[in-house]
Formats: sequence, C-alpha cells, structure tokens
Amino acid sequence: MERKNELDTLEQALDACLRGHGGVALISAPVGCGKTALWHAVQQRATPAGAVCLSATGSRVESSLALGVVDQLFAGAPFAEDQRVRVGRLLREGTLNAMLYETGAVPLVSAEVFGALTEALVELSERVPLVIGVDDVHLADAASRQFLLYLARRVHRARVLMVLTECVGAQPSDPLFRAELDSQRHLRQILVGALSRAGVAALAGDGVAELHRISGGNPRLLTALLLDRQAAGGTEPVAVADAFAQAVLNCLYRSDATVLRVARMAAVLDEPAPLAVLAELAELDPAATSGALAAAAGMGILREGRFHHPRARAAVLYAMPAPERAALHERAARLLHATGAAAIQVARHAIAASPADGGWSVPVLRDAAEAALEDDDTALALDCCRMADRIGAYGPQRTAVAAALVRTQWRLDPSAADRPLGELVTAARAGHLSVPQGLELIRHLMWHGRPEQAVELLRRFAAAAEPADVPAAIELQLVRQQLCYVYPGRSGQIRAAAGPPLPGLGHAGADWSVRLQAGRVVEALTTGAAISDETLGDAEHVLRTVRLTDDTVGLAAYCVEALIGAERLDAAASWCDGLIREAGARRAPVWRALFRAIRAGVNLRRGNLAEAEEDSRGALTQFSPKGWGVIIGAPLSTLILSTTMAGHHDQAVNHLNVRVPAALFQARTGLLYLRARGRHHLATGNRQAALKDFTTCRDLMRSWGLDLPTLLPWRIDLAETYLALGDQAQARAILRDQLDHLGPHTDRVRGAGLRLLANASEPEHRAGLLHDAASVLEATGDHHQLMLVRADLLTDQQRQPRETPAGHNVLGGHRGASAQRPGRPDHIAELSDAELRVAALAARGHTNPQIARSLFLTVSTVEQHLTRVYRKLNVPGRSALPRELTRRSRGYGGLPRAVSP
Repeated sequence: MERKNELDTLEQALDACLRGHGGVALISAPVGCGKTALWHAVQQRATPAGAVCLSATGSRVESSLALGVVDQLFAGAPFAEDQRVRVGRLLREGTLNAMLYETGAVPLVSAEVFGALTEALVELSERVPLVIGVDDVHLADAASRQFLLYLARRVHRARVLMVLTECVGAQPSDPLFRAELDSQRHLRQILVGALSRAGVAALAGDGVAELHRISGGNPRLLTALLLDRQAAGGTEPVAVADAFAQAVLNCLYRSDATVLRVARMAAVLDEPAPLAVLAELAELDPAATSGALAAAAGMGILREGRFHHPRARAAVLYAMPAPERAALHERAARLLHATGAAAIQVARHAIAASPADGGWSVPVLRDAAEAALEDDDTALALDCCRMADRIGAYGPQRTAVAAALVRTQWRLDPSAADRPLGELVTAARAGHLSVPQGLELIRHLMWHGRPEQAVELLRRFAAAAEPADVPAAIELQLVRQQLCYVYPGRSGQIRAAAGPPLPGLGHAGADWSVRLQAGRVVEALTTGAAISDETLGDAEHVLRTVRLTDDTVGLAAYCVEALIGAERLDAAASWCDGLIREAGARRAPVWRALFRAIRAGVNLRRGNLAEAEEDSRGALTQFSPKGWGVIIGAPLSTLILSTTMAGHHDQAVNHLNVRVPAALFQARTGLLYLRARGRHHLATGNRQAALKDFTTCRDLMRSWGLDLPTLLPWRIDLAETYLALGDQAQARAILRDQLDHLGPHTDRVRGAGLRLLANASEPEHRAGLLHDAASVLEATGDHHQLMLVRADLLTDQQRQPRETPAGHNVLGGHRGASAQRPGRPDHIAELSDAELRVAALAARGHTNPQIARSLFLTVSTVEQHLTRVYRKLNVPGRSALPRELTRRSRGYGGLPRAVSP
C-alpha cells in the first residue's frame, strides 16, 4: 500500500491520544497528493474508538475572517447548552479583539480568551477523546493559527490529537507559526509525496506509464484522468479532458499565490526560460520563483518549467481574464526582445498580446515570418505578417512586410496575394525593392498572368544590376529563362528587357552551380531543342541536390518537365512522388498541388486515366482556381482530357466551364488547354470546333518557335480530325509529315501516328502499320494508346476474310505463307466489336476484373457485355464459349494466360 507508513504513524498518534497522551500530527504534501485523504482515514479509525472528530478547513475566503477556523471547530463540539453559550461569547470577544487590536499582520487576542477556549476543549476530552483536524492550515486566518499554537502546547497531557495538513508551497505562509509548531516535543511530522508508478498501477490498470507522466503521480490529477477515461467510454487507456483541466486549476488555486503566479507565467511563456527572466516576468525574486517552480513540480504540474500536458497549460492560460493574459504576453514579448531572444519567440507573444501600440515589433514580426517559413510553419508566418500589417508599418518596413506577406500567402493560396502584389509593383517602380525581392515579385507576376508588368520590372532590375554581382546576374538569367518558358510568345521582348548576359557567370562558385544547371535545363525547354543526355543529367542533379524552398520549387518542376519531355516517365513519376511527400510533410499545399498536377500529366501519358483524373482533381481542389493563375492550364487540361478519354463527357463539360485567366492563351499552358478542349470537341462530334482549336495550336506553336510533338502533337490531333471529317488524303499527308520529322524521345507520338496512318491507309497496309504501332507503344507504357491499337487490330481482323498478303496474322504476328486463318462461324459474326473483345479474353480464361483492367472498362460493363455474348452465341456461360474465340485475345498482350480451375 502506497501510504502505509504514513497511516501507521497516524494510528500510533491516535492510540497515544486514546491512552491520554495527546499530540500534534502535521501532514505536509503537495496539493492534491492525498493529505486530506489521510485526515479522513484518521476520522474513520477514530469514530469506532469512541472519539469525537472536530474538523475545519482553511481557505482563502475565510482567511480574512478572524478566528474563522476556530469557529468551525467549536461548531461541531458536543457541548452542553450553557457551555455552548459561554464558548459563543468567548469567540465573539476574541473576534472583536482580533479586529480591533492588530499589530502589523498579527492580530492580538487576549490570553484569557484562548485559555478559556482551550480549557473548554480539555474538559470535553475528559469525557470523550477528541481528534481535531484542520485541513489546509496554511490558509487559516492568523488569529486561528495563534489559537492552534496555544492549544498545541497544552494537549500533550489530554486526550486530544491535533491533525493539521498543509500544502508544500513556494515558502511557508507564516514562518513564525511553523517555527513554533516545529518546536513542540510531541509533534509528529508526516511528509507525503506523489505516487510512484506502482501506486498509479494499483489505481489505474491500463496506460500506467502515460498516466504517471501526465499526472506526475498526483492522486488528484490521476483521479481526474480516470474520470476523463470513464467519460470517454474507456476505449483508450488515457483520455485528457475537462476533469483533468479542472483538477489542475483546483491544485493551483489551493496552493499559495506565488505558485499560481509562476504557473501562469509558465503558461504564457510555454517554453523553458532562464530563472531570471521568469522571475522578472512574474515580478518575484529569483528565490521565490525557484521555490514556486519546485512546488509546482512536486504537485505534478510542471517539469523543468513546462507543463506535463498541453491541456494543463491551456486550462491555466484561459482561466486568466483576457486583458490580464494579453498584458502578460506583451510584457513577455518586450522582455524576451530585450534579452535577445529569437524573433519567433518574441513574435508568438506579440501576436497573442495584439498590442495597440506595437510599432517596435514590426521588424521582429517580419524576421519571425521569414524564420517560420524556413521552419515550414506557414500558419505562424502568416500570423506574423498579418499582425505587422495590422499594426501599420511605414516606408521600407511596409514594403518588407508586404513582400513577406506575398511569399507566405503564395505558399498557401496564391489568390490571397493580389492586394499586396499590387502594392509591391508600386514599390518596385519607386525603387524600394531589393533585387531578390524584385525578382521574386517577377515570378509571382508571371504566375498570376501579368507578363507586361513582369517584363517591365525585369527591364528595371536588369538595368540596375551591378556587373560584378554574380549572384544577381544568375538570378536575373534564371528569371529571364522562366519568363521565356512560360510566355514563349514574348521571348524576344523578354530577352531584350533582360539585356545581354552579364559577365562573370563562368566564375560562379559552387553555391551557385546548381542554379546554373537548373538554368540550362529551363533554357533547353525554352528553345525547343531535343532534351539531351547532358540536360537530363543536369535535371537529375538539381533534383537530387536542392531542398524545396519558395525559390527552388519552380526549378524542381522544370527539371521534372525535362524528364517528361524525354519520355523518362518512370523517373518523373518517382521524383513527383518524393516531392509530393516532401511538400506535404512541410505543410506547403501549393507545392504539393503543383507536383500532383505534374504527376497527373505523367499518368495521362501512361494512359492511366483514373490516376490522371484523381491527381489533377486533387491538385485543383487544393486551393482556389483563381490562385493557379496561368498555370491552371496544366492540371485543368489533364482533367479535361482524362475525363474525355474515359467517356465522361458531362464531367469534361463541367471542367471546361471553369473560368480561366485571359492571359492563359499567351502562356505555354494555354496550348495544353486548347488541345484538351479540341479533343473534347472531337470526341463529342463537334469536329469543326475541334479543327479550329487544333489549328490555333499549330499557329501558336509555329509563331512561338515551339513546334514540339513531345509538348503537343497538333499534327496527330489534326489528322484524327480530318479522318473524322472523311478526308483521308489530308490525314495521310499530315501524318507522313509528322512521322518523317520525329526526333528522339518521340515513341508515343510515333505510335499514335502509325495507328492513325493505319486507319487512313488501304486495307492491305493496315495490319502491318498497326503491328508497328503496337510494338512502338509497348515500349512507352502508354496503356490507353496501346488499347486503342489492339482494338483496331481486332476490328481489322473482323474485316479481313483472309490473312494479309504480307503474311501477317493480324493478332498473332507474322506467320508463314502456308498458314491459313481459320474461318469464323456465323454466330460469332453477330457480336459487336466491344462484345468480341470481351468474349475473346473471357474464352481464354481471364476474370472479369482482369478484362476490365485490360480494356479500361468497369467490371459492371464487362458483365453486361458477357450477358449479351451468351445470349447471341446461345451458350450457358463462360466455360461454353467457342474455342475459336481464344485466338482473338492475342492482341491484348501483357495479361498472363489464365489457369483453368
């Protein structure tokens, strides 16, 4: 039993009292650690032994009432009526003396009054043993403590046991009282501490380690935690809720005022602080502060100046009146600032205080915003910027705050940066922005579809650049390259605004070499040249080296785009996955959305329509469409294309109704949007509208010098449109022109072109072209295009009654001239193309989910097709499908041969 020794001591004192040897027991314990429970245990043992228990409790309310504790004790004494009247008169006389005759903090009560009251109790003890208990004696009024000392000196020969309890605080509330009490020979002092882990285990059962850590072994706090667990249904071993919060407050309010004050200061600071700082904040001397910290630690609330649990801190913090809490935060902010604390520490308190006159804190808030962004605490950075903006900075400080606000808001939702963006443009024109601030502003203007302002500011900063400033020259070159990439139609204007490359770039140090490599990657993307192995090496080195920041996130995106342009789709997807994880871990939703949009494009190229739709939708819903600026063309076009290709045309229409900025059609991403819209028009039969969009893409790409099939294969789209219009000759001419001028990394375009050329060619050439297309596309991993080729192969097989003259088996590859294509029964001819494709795979033994994945259908659609197949072929089920169908599945390579059950 955790309190056995203490109980044994009290029982010994009680036995002595019953034998006529009175005494005093003083129980000292941190608040909540069970001193009151020990007093109750004494009462439970004393009553059966025939003793009368008189009890009283000290409190802060009653401490202002003279003899308030004594009055409680005598109210429960079993006096005769005449004795009760006499005692009442003595108490009134003593109270009046204490009120009238007070020397300093010590009230004067006549010895006659104390003597008569003591005599009344001693006389009563001759009839019945008395156990007198005073809980929280340290809170008793001074006159009552005087009487208790008077009584304690006279009980050793009477059947009177005095049990006094006190809380261990920062310092004795009445040192003279404790000194006098300690001098009594018949005093038994009992020290009670917190429960051990074993003691907690005896009460709590599950979750012992965590319960012991949170409660500090304080029985009152532990009991509250168990109540919270019970209220939560007992599903978890530990629950921290209202009962625990209230128990913390109860403990502090029953301790002395110094402990409560220091606990409040600790709640305000919320981090360990030097003793001198905490003492000054609490307006106490260091010794008192140290004692209060020790007392709070003893009661299991603080450890090394911090609360054991955040719920305890919150309870203390919000129990304070709001004006007092704000004043303490402001005092903490100024004190920490004066002692050289980190800007983030100071800023947290300045924000909590929200001072009306906080001009001194503006530079601190700005520095704290930058530091918070470095720590990926975007919410704190935004709070710092808003507070600085609300306080009202002026001049250069105002500009710096606006720049920090734009950077912070852009990481969360770029649409929120509109107002400070305009303010920064004005500041830049007035010459109030540094080169780094100005170049960052240009990138934001580029994103938000303001190319005119971006070019204007580029011209200003390029003209002001110092030739010897290599870092500035590198950054100017990077911004120029990025502007040319995003707005290729303005390349000449942009290059003229930036001026000739500044000298000295070849002498840049190692710290800048990565940015130079990134610049080479962007330049390669901008000029439209084929992606070389050297460019790919630069891109991968940049991705391996850089840590995502507001300055490097765009560079990382360009490097992934280079991998995509070289058809390195697996590598691009892998990098996107890692960058998405990093952006998520660092709480940067814009970064995460950007790389999800890029991954959506990778999935679209692979033909993974569901994944492309999911990623692009997820990217676009991360923040408002307005926040995407002209970059919205990338994820939105992927979403339109993926839903269109999947046959979800109503959804595609909804996506086409999303408002896009007018500047989108000056940007590279506008080409993607035009193509996606054209593909939707083509898929829904609006061929003239499709022709107009694809022709616009052609004209823009030629005028911009970006005739890149890997970026946008407009010839393929035009050829397919002409095929739909019935103009096979025009389609063949466009396709041959495309196929004759393809460079490296263009297998996807080549495969798609061969498939369309097959559809535009004479029947005798169709199978060979389709096989060539399938061979090319299998290496690219474009599942959707490959599925279209295989579907065309099946259709062509239905049309051809015999093997082609070239000796190609349409589905099985080249065979000898003597090989004959078996005939097909008439009932198979009744099947539609879709039913034939499904039946062919089913006859080979593939399951419905496998067929669905292979043909990009739903399982439900596969089941519907099979039901119609069974009816048309007049067979009972899958096992009865004709063997003739098994050869039809060879055009769907990649699926394993099913094992018959």
